[in-house]
Amino acid sequence: MAEEEIKQAEGAQDADGESEQGEQAEVKSKKKLFIIIGAAVLVLLLAGGAAYFFLFSAPDEQAELVASAEPVFFYDMEQITVNLASNGDGVQKFLKISVSLELENEAMMEIITPRMVRIQDAFQVYLRELRPS
Repeated sequence: MAEEEIKQAEGAQDADGESEQGEQAEVKSKKKLFIIIGAAVLVLLLAGGAAYFFLFSAPDEQAELVASAEPVFFYDMEQITVNLASNGDGVQKFLKISVSLELENEAMMEIITPRMVRIQDAFQVYLRELRPS
C-alpha cells in the first residue's frame, strides 16, 4: 500500500512537472512569435521609409537635371553581325547587334559620316574577341 501511495505521489509530481513544462514552452513560443512579428514590422517600416525617401525625395533636383539637360541626337548604325571567338568546341556562334551613337547635335553627323567605316570596323574588331561565355 505504501508503494502505491509513493507511485501516485510521483505520478502527481510528474503531471505537475509536465504541465509546468507545457506552460513554459507556451510562454517561449509566444515570446518567439512576438519577436518575429516585431522584426517583420521593423523590416516593413524600414522598407517603407526607404521607398518614400527614394520615390518622393528631391523631385526639385530631378526636375532641374531634366531641365538643364541639353537635347542630344541619336544616330542608329546598321546592324552588325560578327562571329564570336570560339571556345575550342568547334561550334561557331554569331552575334547580331544594333548600335546607336549619341551625338551632341545633328551637325556632328557631318564629321562622323566620312569616318563611319572606321567606327564600324572598331566595333567589329572588339566584338570578334568576345567569347560566348
